[in-house]
Amino acid sequence: MAHLHTLLCDYWHELHFIKATRRYAMQHVRTDFVRMVLRRIGDTVGINHKIRYTGLWRNGVLGYRADNIILKSTALKSIAPKSMTPAPGKNKRVSIMLRHAYDMQAIVTAAKEQITGLLLLLMLALLPALLPSAPARADADALWNKVVQVCVQSDPASDAANPCDLVDKQAGYVVVKDLCGPTQFLLLPTGRLSGIESEALASAPNYFAMAWQNRSWVEKRAGRSLKPEELALALNSIDRRSQNQFHIHLDLARPDLAAALRAYQHDPVGSWSRFRYQGHDYHLTRLTDLATQDPIKLVQARVTAAQGVMRHQTIALVGATFDDGSTGFYLLNSEYDGTPDGSGWAEELEIDHPRTDCSYHRNKAP
Repeated sequence: MAHLHTLLCDYWHELHFIKATRRYAMQHVRTDFVRMVLRRIGDTVGINHKIRYTGLWRNGVLGYRADNIILKSTALKSIAPKSMTPAPGKNKRVSIMLRHAYDMQAIVTAAKEQITGLLLLLMLALLPALLPSAPARADADALWNKVVQVCVQSDPASDAANPCDLVDKQAGYVVVKDLCGPTQFLLLPTGRLSGIESEALASAPNYFAMAWQNRSWVEKRAGRSLKPEELALALNSIDRRSQNQFHIHLDLARPDLAAALRAYQHDPVGSWSRFRYQGHDYHLTRLTDLATQDPIKLVQARVTAAQGVMRHQTIALVGATFDDGSTGFYLLNSEYDGTPDGSGWAEELEIDHPRTDCSYHRNKAP
Protein backbone atom coordinates (compact mmCIF):
# COMPACT_ATOMS: atom_id res chain seq x y z
CA MET A 1 0.00 0.00 0.00
CA ALA A 2 2.87 2.38 0.81
CA HIS A 3 4.39 1.76 -2.62
CA LEU A 4 1.04 2.34 -4.31
CA HIS A 5 0.56 5.53 -2.31
CA THR A 6 3.99 6.82 -3.43
CA LEU A 7 3.27 5.96 -7.05
CA LEU A 8 -0.08 7.71 -7.02
CA CYS A 9 1.37 10.74 -5.26
CA ASP A 10 3.96 10.96 -8.03
CA TYR A 11 1.18 10.88 -10.60
CA TRP A 12 -0.68 13.57 -8.69
CA HIS A 13 2.42 15.73 -8.40
CA GLU A 14 3.14 15.37 -12.10
CA LEU A 15 -0.44 16.20 -12.93
CA HIS A 16 -0.19 19.57 -11.14
CA PHE A 17 3.47 20.29 -11.82
CA ILE A 18 3.19 20.14 -15.60
CA LYS A 19 1.84 23.52 -16.69
CA ALA A 20 0.94 24.87 -20.06
CA THR A 21 4.13 25.67 -21.99
CA ARG A 22 2.72 26.45 -25.40
CA ARG A 23 3.85 30.06 -25.04
CA TYR A 24 7.40 28.85 -24.36
CA ALA A 25 7.48 26.79 -27.53
CA MET A 26 5.92 29.54 -29.62
CA GLN A 27 8.56 32.02 -28.45
CA HIS A 28 11.61 29.80 -28.87
CA VAL A 29 10.93 27.55 -31.82
CA ARG A 30 11.42 29.96 -34.71
CA THR A 31 10.40 27.73 -37.60
CA ASP A 32 6.88 28.24 -38.91
CA PHE A 33 6.49 24.56 -39.81
CA VAL A 34 7.54 23.40 -36.33
CA ARG A 35 5.21 25.93 -34.75
CA MET A 36 2.37 24.64 -36.90
CA VAL A 37 3.04 21.03 -35.90
CA LEU A 38 3.23 21.90 -32.21
CA ARG A 39 0.00 23.85 -32.41
CA ARG A 40 -1.66 21.00 -34.31
CA ILE A 41 -0.58 18.50 -31.66
CA GLY A 42 -2.02 20.69 -28.94
CA ASP A 43 -5.27 21.32 -30.77
CA THR A 44 -5.80 17.70 -31.82
CA VAL A 45 -5.50 15.90 -28.51
CA GLY A 46 -5.81 18.82 -26.12
CA ILE A 47 -2.38 18.45 -24.57
CA ASN A 48 0.21 20.83 -23.31
CA HIS A 49 3.75 20.38 -24.46
CA LYS A 50 7.24 21.37 -23.50
CA ILE A 51 10.19 21.66 -25.85
CA ARG A 52 13.69 21.80 -24.47
CA TYR A 53 15.75 23.40 -27.21
CA THR A 54 19.44 23.04 -27.95
CA GLY A 55 21.51 25.15 -30.29
CA LEU A 56 20.70 28.55 -31.73
CA TRP A 57 18.63 29.92 -34.56
CA ARG A 58 21.12 31.75 -36.75
CA ASN A 59 21.49 32.29 -40.48
CA GLY A 60 18.51 30.08 -41.20
CA VAL A 61 19.95 26.97 -39.52
CA LEU A 62 17.60 24.86 -37.41
CA GLY A 63 19.22 23.89 -34.13
CA TYR A 64 16.31 22.73 -32.06
CA ARG A 65 15.66 19.21 -30.79
CA ALA A 66 12.42 17.74 -29.47
CA ASP A 67 13.72 16.47 -26.14
CA ASN A 68 10.47 15.83 -24.34
CA ILE A 69 6.74 16.14 -24.99
CA ILE A 70 4.69 16.06 -21.80
CA LEU A 71 1.02 15.14 -21.67
CA LYS A 72 -1.31 16.74 -19.18
CA SER A 73 -3.78 14.07 -18.14
CA THR A 74 -6.72 16.23 -17.14
CA ALA A 75 -7.12 17.49 -20.70
CA LEU A 76 -7.45 13.94 -22.06
CA LYS A 77 -9.90 12.27 -19.72
CA SER A 78 -12.60 12.35 -22.35
CA ILE A 79 -10.72 9.80 -24.47
CA ALA A 80 -9.84 7.40 -21.63
CA PRO A 81 -11.67 4.02 -21.87
CA LYS A 82 -14.23 3.83 -19.09
CA SER A 83 -13.72 0.06 -18.87
CA MET A 84 -10.32 0.58 -17.27
CA THR A 85 -11.79 2.37 -14.29
CA PRO A 86 -11.80 -0.01 -11.26
CA ALA A 87 -14.87 -0.62 -9.18
CA PRO A 88 -15.06 1.31 -5.91
CA GLY A 89 -13.48 -0.56 -3.00
CA LYS A 90 -14.06 -0.40 0.72
CA ASN A 91 -11.45 2.28 1.12
CA LYS A 92 -12.88 5.25 -0.73
CA ARG A 93 -9.58 7.18 -0.82
CA VAL A 94 -7.64 4.23 -2.19
CA SER A 95 -10.39 3.64 -4.75
CA ILE A 96 -10.16 7.24 -5.95
CA MET A 97 -6.37 7.01 -6.17
CA LEU A 98 -6.58 3.75 -8.11
CA ARG A 99 -9.06 5.42 -10.46
CA HIS A 100 -6.50 8.18 -11.10
CA ALA A 101 -3.77 5.59 -11.72
CA TYR A 102 -5.80 3.67 -14.28
CA ASP A 103 -6.99 6.91 -15.89
CA MET A 104 -3.41 8.09 -16.19
CA GLN A 105 -2.29 4.87 -17.87
CA ALA A 106 -5.23 4.89 -20.28
CA ILE A 107 -4.78 8.59 -21.07
CA VAL A 108 -1.11 8.29 -21.86
CA THR A 109 -1.70 5.22 -24.05
CA ALA A 110 -4.53 6.84 -25.99
CA ALA A 111 -2.66 10.11 -26.40
CA LYS A 112 0.43 8.40 -27.74
CA GLU A 113 -1.66 6.63 -30.36
CA GLN A 114 -3.27 9.88 -31.51
CA ILE A 115 -0.12 11.98 -31.79
CA THR A 116 2.19 9.43 -33.43
CA GLY A 117 1.55 10.77 -36.94
CA LEU A 118 2.02 14.37 -35.90
CA LEU A 119 5.22 13.54 -34.08
CA LEU A 120 6.57 12.04 -37.28
CA LEU A 121 5.94 15.38 -38.98
CA LEU A 122 7.69 17.12 -36.13
CA MET A 123 10.69 14.83 -36.42
CA LEU A 124 10.89 15.57 -40.16
CA ALA A 125 10.96 19.27 -39.34
CA LEU A 126 13.72 18.65 -36.82
CA LEU A 127 15.69 16.35 -39.12
CA PRO A 128 18.53 18.82 -39.74
CA ALA A 129 19.35 18.68 -36.03
CA LEU A 130 19.69 14.90 -36.25
CA LEU A 131 21.96 14.87 -39.30
CA PRO A 132 25.75 15.26 -39.03
CA SER A 133 26.49 18.80 -37.98
CA ALA A 134 27.65 21.32 -40.54
CA PRO A 135 31.21 22.61 -40.44
CA ALA A 136 31.83 24.88 -37.48
CA ARG A 137 31.32 28.60 -38.07
CA ALA A 138 34.38 30.77 -38.44
CA ASP A 139 35.88 32.01 -35.21
CA ALA A 140 33.95 35.22 -34.49
CA ASP A 141 36.91 36.61 -32.54
CA ALA A 142 39.54 35.91 -35.18
CA LEU A 143 39.97 39.56 -36.14
CA TRP A 144 40.62 40.46 -32.53
CA ASN A 145 42.77 37.49 -31.50
CA LYS A 146 44.65 36.80 -34.74
CA VAL A 147 44.87 40.26 -36.27
CA VAL A 148 44.63 43.17 -33.85
CA GLN A 149 46.41 41.59 -30.89
CA VAL A 150 49.12 40.20 -33.16
CA CYS A 151 49.58 43.37 -35.23
CA VAL A 152 50.16 45.67 -32.26
CA GLN A 153 53.11 43.56 -31.11
CA SER A 154 55.43 44.80 -33.84
CA ASP A 155 55.93 47.22 -36.73
CA PRO A 156 54.84 45.80 -40.10
CA ALA A 157 57.66 47.74 -41.78
CA SER A 158 60.27 45.65 -39.99
CA ASP A 159 58.37 42.44 -39.18
CA ALA A 160 57.43 40.34 -42.19
CA ALA A 161 55.28 38.09 -39.99
CA ASN A 162 53.01 40.96 -38.95
CA PRO A 163 49.71 40.43 -40.83
CA CYS A 164 48.84 44.15 -40.92
CA ASP A 165 49.91 46.73 -43.49
CA LEU A 166 49.76 49.62 -41.03
CA VAL A 167 49.73 49.92 -37.24
CA ASP A 168 49.02 53.37 -35.80
CA LYS A 169 49.06 52.97 -32.04
CA GLN A 170 48.80 56.69 -31.42
CA ALA A 171 45.60 57.04 -33.44
CA GLY A 172 44.40 53.64 -32.22
CA TYR A 173 43.82 51.63 -35.38
CA VAL A 174 45.34 49.08 -37.75
CA VAL A 175 44.86 48.50 -41.48
CA VAL A 176 44.96 44.97 -42.84
CA LYS A 177 44.40 43.49 -46.29
CA ASP A 178 41.38 41.21 -46.15
CA LEU A 179 42.24 37.66 -47.17
CA CYS A 180 39.44 37.75 -49.76
CA GLY A 181 38.85 40.23 -52.55
CA PRO A 182 41.69 41.62 -54.69
CA THR A 183 41.47 45.20 -53.36
CA GLN A 184 39.61 44.90 -50.06
CA PHE A 185 41.14 46.25 -46.84
CA LEU A 186 39.86 46.51 -43.28
CA LEU A 187 40.36 49.20 -40.65
CA LEU A 188 40.08 48.01 -37.05
CA PRO A 189 40.47 49.82 -33.70
CA THR A 190 43.33 48.62 -31.51
CA GLY A 191 40.96 48.54 -28.55
CA ARG A 192 38.19 45.99 -28.02
CA LEU A 193 35.05 47.23 -29.77
CA SER A 194 32.38 44.74 -30.78
CA GLY A 195 30.69 46.57 -33.65
CA ILE A 196 28.06 49.07 -34.68
CA GLU A 197 26.00 48.32 -31.57
CA SER A 198 28.77 49.34 -29.16
CA GLU A 199 27.81 52.22 -26.87
CA ALA A 200 31.47 53.27 -26.81
CA LEU A 201 31.08 54.61 -30.36
CA ALA A 202 29.25 57.63 -28.96
CA SER A 203 32.61 58.95 -27.73
CA ALA A 204 34.92 57.18 -30.18
CA PRO A 205 37.06 58.94 -32.80
CA ASN A 206 35.88 59.25 -36.38
CA TYR A 207 36.83 55.81 -37.71
CA PHE A 208 35.31 56.54 -41.12
CA ALA A 209 37.61 59.55 -41.49
CA MET A 210 40.57 57.32 -40.59
CA ALA A 211 39.47 54.73 -43.13
CA TRP A 212 39.12 57.35 -45.87
CA GLN A 213 42.61 58.66 -45.11
CA ASN A 214 43.92 55.15 -45.80
CA ARG A 215 42.25 54.70 -49.20
CA SER A 216 45.72 54.68 -50.79
CA TRP A 217 46.02 51.01 -49.80
CA VAL A 218 43.13 50.21 -52.14
CA GLU A 219 44.76 52.30 -54.88
CA LYS A 220 47.99 50.35 -54.52
CA ARG A 221 46.19 47.05 -54.98
CA ALA A 222 44.14 48.47 -57.87
CA GLY A 223 47.31 49.76 -59.52
CA ARG A 224 45.97 53.26 -60.25
CA SER A 225 44.73 56.49 -58.73
CA LEU A 226 41.04 56.41 -57.93
CA LYS A 227 38.40 59.10 -58.14
CA PRO A 228 36.42 59.71 -54.93
CA GLU A 229 33.29 58.13 -56.43
CA GLU A 230 35.20 54.92 -57.12
CA LEU A 231 35.69 54.21 -53.41
CA ALA A 232 33.26 52.97 -50.78
CA LEU A 233 33.51 52.23 -47.06
CA ALA A 234 31.10 49.86 -45.33
CA LEU A 235 30.20 48.88 -41.77
CA ASN A 236 27.82 45.92 -41.54
CA SER A 237 25.06 45.29 -39.01
CA ILE A 238 25.39 42.73 -36.24
CA ASP A 239 23.01 40.51 -38.22
CA ARG A 240 25.19 40.35 -41.33
CA ARG A 241 28.71 40.17 -40.00
CA SER A 242 30.87 37.20 -39.06
CA GLN A 243 33.29 38.96 -36.70
CA ASN A 244 32.78 40.57 -33.32
CA GLN A 245 35.51 43.18 -33.65
CA PHE A 246 34.53 46.51 -35.19
CA HIS A 247 35.88 46.79 -38.73
CA ILE A 248 35.24 49.02 -41.72
CA HIS A 249 35.56 47.58 -45.23
CA LEU A 250 37.52 49.69 -47.73
CA ASP A 251 37.18 48.77 -51.39
CA LEU A 252 36.14 49.80 -54.86
CA ALA A 253 32.53 50.91 -55.23
CA ARG A 254 30.32 49.08 -57.69
CA PRO A 255 30.73 50.60 -61.16
CA ASP A 256 27.09 51.67 -61.49
CA LEU A 257 26.80 53.19 -58.02
CA ALA A 258 28.16 56.67 -58.86
CA ALA A 259 25.57 57.18 -61.60
CA ALA A 260 22.76 56.07 -59.28
CA LEU A 261 23.87 58.53 -56.59
CA ARG A 262 24.36 61.51 -58.90
CA ALA A 263 20.67 62.44 -58.71
CA TYR A 264 21.17 63.37 -55.04
CA GLN A 265 24.14 65.70 -55.47
CA HIS A 266 22.04 68.83 -54.97
CA ASP A 267 20.34 67.63 -51.78
CA PRO A 268 20.79 70.02 -48.85
CA VAL A 269 23.58 68.90 -46.57
CA GLY A 270 22.09 67.27 -43.48
CA SER A 271 18.74 66.32 -45.01
CA TRP A 272 17.87 62.65 -45.46
CA SER A 273 16.40 61.15 -48.62
CA ARG A 274 15.36 57.66 -49.66
CA PHE A 275 17.67 55.74 -52.00
CA ARG A 276 16.97 52.30 -53.42
CA TYR A 277 19.73 50.08 -54.72
CA GLN A 278 19.71 46.39 -55.63
CA GLY A 279 16.27 46.00 -54.10
CA HIS A 280 17.19 47.54 -50.73
CA ASP A 281 16.11 50.87 -49.26
CA TYR A 282 18.66 53.26 -47.79
CA HIS A 283 18.48 56.58 -46.01
CA LEU A 284 20.88 58.94 -47.76
CA THR A 285 22.40 62.28 -46.87
CA ARG A 286 25.14 64.34 -48.48
CA LEU A 287 28.32 65.32 -46.62
CA THR A 288 30.92 67.91 -47.55
CA ASP A 289 33.77 66.76 -45.29
CA LEU A 290 34.70 64.29 -42.56
CA ALA A 291 36.58 66.75 -40.38
CA THR A 292 33.35 68.06 -38.87
CA GLN A 293 30.92 65.30 -39.82
CA ASP A 294 31.15 61.83 -38.29
CA PRO A 295 29.08 59.25 -40.21
CA ILE A 296 28.46 57.02 -37.19
CA LYS A 297 27.25 59.85 -34.98
CA LEU A 298 25.02 61.20 -37.76
CA VAL A 299 23.41 57.79 -38.16
CA GLN A 300 23.07 57.42 -34.39
CA ALA A 301 21.14 60.70 -34.30
CA ARG A 302 18.86 59.64 -37.16
CA VAL A 303 18.18 56.20 -35.67
CA THR A 304 17.50 57.65 -32.22
CA ALA A 305 15.01 60.13 -33.68
CA ALA A 306 13.29 57.28 -35.51
CA GLN A 307 13.31 55.14 -32.34
CA GLY A 308 15.37 52.49 -34.09
CA VAL A 309 18.05 50.12 -32.82
CA MET A 310 21.71 50.64 -33.74
CA ARG A 311 22.66 46.97 -33.72
CA HIS A 312 20.59 46.34 -36.85
CA GLN A 313 21.98 49.32 -38.78
CA THR A 314 24.51 49.26 -41.59
CA ILE A 315 26.47 52.27 -42.82
CA ALA A 316 28.20 53.07 -46.10
CA LEU A 317 30.25 56.08 -47.11
CA VAL A 318 30.79 56.66 -50.83
CA GLY A 319 33.01 59.36 -52.26
CA ALA A 320 31.54 61.90 -54.67
CA THR A 321 32.56 64.53 -57.20
CA PHE A 322 29.77 67.08 -57.65
CA ASP A 323 28.89 69.09 -60.78
CA ASP A 324 30.67 72.20 -59.49
CA GLY A 325 33.93 70.25 -59.17
CA SER A 326 33.84 70.02 -55.41
CA THR A 327 34.19 66.69 -53.66
CA GLY A 328 32.28 65.19 -50.79
CA PHE A 329 30.44 62.07 -49.75
CA TYR A 330 27.17 60.24 -49.75
CA LEU A 331 26.32 58.70 -46.39
CA LEU A 332 23.95 55.74 -46.64
CA ASN A 333 22.20 53.96 -43.80
CA SER A 334 19.96 50.92 -43.94
CA GLU A 335 18.52 48.46 -41.45
CA TYR A 336 18.42 44.67 -41.37
CA ASP A 337 14.83 43.60 -41.98
CA GLY A 338 15.09 39.93 -41.04
CA THR A 339 15.29 38.61 -44.58
CA PRO A 340 18.26 36.68 -46.01
CA ASP A 341 18.45 38.75 -49.21
CA GLY A 342 21.24 41.10 -48.19
CA SER A 343 19.58 43.81 -46.09
CA GLY A 344 21.69 45.22 -43.25
CA TRP A 345 24.79 44.67 -45.40
CA ALA A 346 26.25 47.88 -46.84
CA GLU A 347 29.14 45.83 -48.16
CA GLU A 348 26.86 45.16 -51.15
CA LEU A 349 27.73 48.68 -52.38
CA GLU A 350 31.31 47.54 -52.93
CA ILE A 351 32.56 45.21 -55.64
CA ASP A 352 32.15 41.49 -55.01
CA HIS A 353 34.53 39.84 -52.59
CA PRO A 354 34.83 36.32 -53.99
CA ARG A 355 35.65 33.53 -51.56
CA THR A 356 37.30 31.42 -54.23
CA ASP A 357 40.73 32.84 -53.42
CA CYS A 358 41.25 33.88 -49.82
CA SER A 359 44.96 33.21 -49.55
CA TYR A 360 46.30 36.75 -49.59
CA HIS A 361 49.42 37.62 -47.63
CA ARG A 362 50.81 41.16 -47.68
CA ASN A 363 54.31 39.99 -48.58
CA LYS A 364 53.13 38.10 -51.64
CA ALA A 365 53.28 40.05 -54.87
CA PRO A 366 49.87 41.39 -56.06
